[in-house]
Amino acid sequence: MVYRYKGIYYLTWDETYGYTERPLVDSPGLLAPRTLCGSKDMHFFLSDEGFMKMVRGDIPRSVSDGKFNKLILDEIDPVYYYRAVAYYYPHMNHVYLSYPKSGSTYNDVQIIFDTKVNELVSKKNLVAENYSAYDVFEKDLSGLSPDERKQYGLSFIPIIGNKDGYIKEQKVNSYQDGASNYESNIVLPPTFWKAPERNKRCLQVDLLIEKLTDEDISFGIDFANEMNENFGPYNFTITGNGGKGTRRYELRSDDNDKSLDVFGKAFTVKIKDITNPYGWKLHGIIFRGYYSTVK
Repeated sequence: MVYRYKGIYYLTWDETYGYTERPLVDSPGLLAPRTLCGSKDMHFFLSDEGFMKMVRGDIPRSVSDGKFNKLILDEIDPVYYYRAVAYYYPHMNHVYLSYPKSGSTYNDVQIIFDTKVNELVSKKNLVAENYSAYDVFEKDLSGLSPDERKQYGLSFIPIIGNKDGYIKEQKVNSYQDGASNYESNIVLPPTFWKAPERNKRCLQVDLLIEKLTDEDISFGIDFANEMNENFGPYNFTITGNGGKGTRRYELRSDDNDKSLDVFGKAFTVKIKDITNPYGWKLHGIIFRGYYSTVK
């Protein structure tokens, strides 16, 4: 198997024709080379479509889509994809993945994915740490009785190497309780809506949002005009009625009945989600209002 940045290929050997290469898939490819891990029959790797799992005889499928895609792909610094590292512990059904969050050059975030239930079971920020390698240490339990072995626990111990050459033993996994939230945001380029010299008053925003979950999603919209006057935040809840899919939402007043009312010539707009562990995609935005005098 040959993993490339775009696509995955079979490389085979024939005594008559030599090496032959044929594509398995054109996409996804391997985004972070050191995240490729697994066993003979099952591979895991980080791609531009999320964290992937490929079972022997099948094609790669995302295990993070709709669950924690946005956590990894939004948070990891694209400049340092090559630093991310992963390891598969089959006896625990866990994949350990460390990566640098945006603005950091260190692998200072660790997540643990349970391959048995296909869920993210742990995420923690590593304070003053830089995990550079994973491996496994097997303790010799041959001299213990069955009861003693059971009491002792697993003989396979995850060990972690950091950039300073120290090796650590992972004794306890820190399972997340689901209370922590992850926020992502989009800042649009400055816009002046056709006429840069004229004043405008915006009273409505239409969002074309693709929801990747049936749950409600809360959004915040902030405006700043050319005088750096700030309007907002306007907080809106995109309801789960109708479930997943791309829908248009007309936003005139926020969850606190605060009417949307923005004045200026040019605007910078920031859209962010609030207390939202689910994925979403912005496909379009329409600003509605009218040209105005200063008065």
